[in-house]
Amino acid sequence: MYVSQVGSKSENNEKNEQNDQNDQDAPSEKKGKKYIPFLSAKQELKRKQEEAQRKKEEILRRKKEKEEAIEKYKQKRKEKNIKLSQKTKKGQPKMQGRLEMLLEKIQSTMA
Repeated sequence: MYVSQVGSKSENNEKNEQNDQNDQDAPSEKKGKKYIPFLSAKQELKRKQEEAQRKKEEILRRKKEKEEAIEKYKQKRKEKNIKLSQKTKKGQPKMQGRLEMLLEKIQSTMA
């Protein structure tokens, strides 16, 4: 009996060692249930980070477009103000700039 018990203990030890090696080689097989939530959480985090990055880029793009539109408007307004504020030597307003603006306005409505 003693010999058979020793033999069975060594067989059990070998099986345990093989199981340990299998656990180390393929952790997703035996512990798959533990890794699936971790991986899904990791993927979710990555997706949220990408979404936040896209939102940030979109906000920056809109801000840049808005700044460009404001700058364009200010430039146009400045040119208009220069044309309207031209005066002669005696202080009378020059009509040339006003007529040019009226002509541009009429042409834009016709087009």
